[in-house]
This record gives sequence, C-alpha cells and structure tokens, in this order.
Amino acid sequence: MKKSIFFTLAVLFIVGVSASAQQPTFMKGDNIASIGIGLVKTGYYGYGYGYANSGRSSMPLIFASYERCIWDNMFNEQSSLGVGGIFGFSSTKYANLYKYSDIFVGVRGVFHYALVDKLDTYGGLGFGLAFSSFKYIDTSYKHSGSGSRFYPLFSVGARYYFSDAFAAFAELGYSYTVFNLGASFKF
Repeated sequence: MKKSIFFTLAVLFIVGVSASAQQPTFMKGDNIASIGIGLVKTGYYGYGYGYANSGRSSMPLIFASYERCIWDNMFNEQSSLGVGGIFGFSSTKYANLYKYSDIFVGVRGVFHYALVDKLDTYGGLGFGLAFSSFKYIDTSYKHSGSGSRFYPLFSVGARYYFSDAFAAFAELGYSYTVFNLGASFKF
C-alpha cells in the first residue's frame, strides 16, 4: 500500500515538474507558413458522378497557410492565440469528358497549447469559401459553369518541431477536407 502511494506521488511529481517546464512553441510575433495536402474531401463534388468508376482522376487539395501569434500567455505560459488564412487548389477529372476545379480560401483563429516540449497542439475555428468551375465536353455537347460554396472550419491538430523553425503537422476536423498533413516553417 505504501509503495503504491509513493509510486503515485512520484509519478505526479514528475508529471507536474515536466508540465511546468514546457516551453511555449508559439509566442507573440511568431509567424508560421505551412504547405500541405488535404485528404478526404467533404461535400458533393461535380456533376460527372456517373463517370466516377470509369477513368476518374482526382488531385487532393494542395494548400498553403499562414498564421501569426497575436496573444501569448493567455492562461499560462503554454497558451497562445493566432490568426491566419489558407489558400488551396483541388481538381477532379472524369474520363476526359468532365473537369471540376476548386480554389479554396479561408480564415481562422487558432488556440495553441504546448503540452510537451517541441509539440504544439492546437484547435481552430473559422470559415472558408470554395470557388468552383466545371467543364463538360462531349462530341455533341459542351457545357461549363462556376459557383461558390461556404465552409465552416473546425479543426484540431499537432505540430512537432524538429528544429526551432521546422515542423511537421497533422490536422483532423471539418472544412474543405477532413484530414491535413504537411510541413510548417516558423519565422
């Protein structure tokens, strides 16, 4: 009994010391530029649904984002708030008859919290717009058009820093895509 109490107190002490020793990864004035790929698109894409199994090729969302820390030490030394934007492009082609392209633009606010050294965990809220264009070409029929769609942005993610300026990240949430992977550069 005494050993388990001692062990529990030792673990709590180690966790407490290590938690208080964490250095913030995102401080006021820091900027982060990221490039990435978005996987698992949300929503319905394209009028060429009937061609989905006959020669469909799809390019996932390729995006670039920027974020700036505007407030650090929100609740303690490990917490901060950033704001930024995202720009991306995606395209789908069906059997050389139909092409559908999206340009995605969004803004978001992101709450950061450093749980362990070199790991920046965060959650973000915002909104985005996808500007779409499509073109259908058949030997007897041609049609094209464009439109736009609104997307809410909800995400949680983690960014692991391999150096002071370079990190890899993964995000899960709901926006234009469900899962994002990429690299970040802090300056």
